[in-house]
Amino acid sequence: MFMQTKEFGLRRLDSDPFIICVGLLDNHKVGNEGVGVWQAFDNGATTGQRGPEGGVIVRDEEHKSGARATLERDCGSAPWTVTCGVYGWFFHTRFLGSEEAAEFHSMLNGLAAILDHIPSADDPEADSKVSVVCEAIERFVARFP
Repeated sequence: MFMQTKEFGLRRLDSDPFIICVGLLDNHKVGNEGVGVWQAFDNGATTGQRGPEGGVIVRDEEHKSGARATLERDCGSAPWTVTCGVYGWFFHTRFLGSEEAAEFHSMLNGLAAILDHIPSADDPEADSKVSVVCEAIERFVARFP
């Protein structure tokens, strides 16, 4: 049984029964800056290193409001992968045949849109907004399977 409270939300996504939306309300919400706040993770130090799927990291971007996306090539399970997520909420991995199929920039836009829905911990409507965040995550996973 999953429960939602003001501090924590948990919901199984309808689009993928293996993904659980775990929501920690944001005490450090930066605001609605969108994709303009993506930057190279760890100042670019991870580029060229081994990634979470065993491939070589081509791009590794982090959003200052709490999301990350990593593009890898030459992975053991697929020629290309994207591992991404919003800290405290979900992570998702895509296995792809080409770099173009990754739609990396579009994925960054989608992650930023999810961040825009995350309520602050002191928001009096936080309980109702958690389900909106989970629905945004569901749409993202459906758009980028």
